[in-house]
Amino acid sequence: MRVAVIGAGASGLTALKACLEEGLDAVCFEKTSELGGLWTYREQNVDGVASVMFSTTTNTSKEMSAFSDFPPPPRYPNYMHHSLVSKYLNDYADAFSLRRHVRCCHSVIRLSPTHDHGRNGPLDVVVRDEEKGSTFEHTFDAVMVCTGYDHTPLETKFFGLSDQFKGRVLHARDYKRPAGFQDSRVLVIGLGNSGCDIAVELSAVADACCRFSQIVILILSKSTSEDSVFFEDDPSVGFAVDVVILATGYTAHFPFIDGSVLPVRDNRVRLYKYVFPSHMQRGTLAFIGAVQPEGSLFPISELQSRWAAGVFAGRYDLPTIAAMENYVDCKDQLTKGRYISGSRHARQVDWIDYMDEVAELVGCKPRLGRLLLTDPALAWACVFGPCLPYQYRLHGARPYPKARQQIMNFWENCKLGLKTRKLPWESDAVSGLAVPVLDPKVAVMGLSFLAAGLRVKALRLLLLKCLTFVLQLARLLTAPISAKRMVSVSQTVKGYLGALSRTQTLHGAVSRGLI
Repeated sequence: MRVAVIGAGASGLTALKACLEEGLDAVCFEKTSELGGLWTYREQNVDGVASVMFSTTTNTSKEMSAFSDFPPPPRYPNYMHHSLVSKYLNDYADAFSLRRHVRCCHSVIRLSPTHDHGRNGPLDVVVRDEEKGSTFEHTFDAVMVCTGYDHTPLETKFFGLSDQFKGRVLHARDYKRPAGFQDSRVLVIGLGNSGCDIAVELSAVADACCRFSQIVILILSKSTSEDSVFFEDDPSVGFAVDVVILATGYTAHFPFIDGSVLPVRDNRVRLYKYVFPSHMQRGTLAFIGAVQPEGSLFPISELQSRWAAGVFAGRYDLPTIAAMENYVDCKDQLTKGRYISGSRHARQVDWIDYMDEVAELVGCKPRLGRLLLTDPALAWACVFGPCLPYQYRLHGARPYPKARQQIMNFWENCKLGLKTRKLPWESDAVSGLAVPVLDPKVAVMGLSFLAAGLRVKALRLLLLKCLTFVLQLARLLTAPISAKRMVSVSQTVKGYLGALSRTQTLHGAVSRGLI
């Protein structure tokens, strides 16, 4: 069976590996000259290809972001700079001999159904060799799309920015470094990952920096002048700006896919389990990494790939079209009741719940009951420790021999990652950034990410509550000494102790539905 993998980023590499493990004849087409996708830094953007900022560091820990059978080196920091993530992905490709199956500088310009698609499900793929300029067409039995969403900016209209405002307007995708923004007045629109990172980074070099989002008080008014924008809370007062950065997200855009293969409505695609198009009975087209997880995408892409490759190989079956459509409808209703309307939240998933959901299909979900009898120490680590990706290599097909070792050595690996090291951008004179000073609040925030990975929900909520209190207390204790500050500290401690005294036992938490 011939399989085409589109994209050689994190999702594409693990998809390629999964196909090869199933004995499939797989080839990966990569538009650029390098592996790594989003995590390969590029000073100049490539059309249809995402790239990180120069200062980007992961916001999920290395252990929670690891592929389940390829742990990152213990010496790596717990939150890796993008250069280390890129190296990790290239090391992954070399470790599993994936590079020889990748065709770099090859762009997929069209994906369409064959005349026999309805019966057997094959797809025609038209590819262009970017170096030679030649175009060729192949027929594949299955295709895995691993290009992600974060490459085509969402075209958001703001009043006056296109015709009245005379300053510079750019999308967050085009922002690379703070160089060039010194002494500028910058407005960042958006409160997502990129918007927060850009606003914080520019606050150190720009003359003024203001962040706007739809979910805070600062709401843009309908009026804009040549050099100012106005907010609805006081439309008479303008905020003078030189640059507007639109951190407004990205659109579900797959220009190379024929509309009959993948209909896109309201910037959304209907995918069963966020992988297979729900209208296609033949599971010959899969989307890997097309989700927005509350956690790392790497392990999710890996588990999706294991499932999709198994479907291609005939080891797993898809349900009927009606069942898949019903699944998508139910997920849409749950999403609408939980999040504000938007294409980003249409593909939002809870990391642990979704991983367990796909692991059930693959047959690799941790068997905690069996572990409790055969290996109590490992069972304890799985239940009361972080839900590490290695847990999904303990059972099922292709277990990882060192999975137990990685789970049990988790805290030791975290300690090794805390050793002082020089970040790559510290010596960069162009970035305009100063070397950060160690802040205990950052450590508390890092621990909160680890707490969010606990499998038991009651413990997860309790630990996050404790860390929130520590963070609030640290903020108060680092403020200038005053009588007002001491009152605030006292109120914070009393309020927290009062909340704990009202918190019942674990049995009470269960009865309230916290678990």
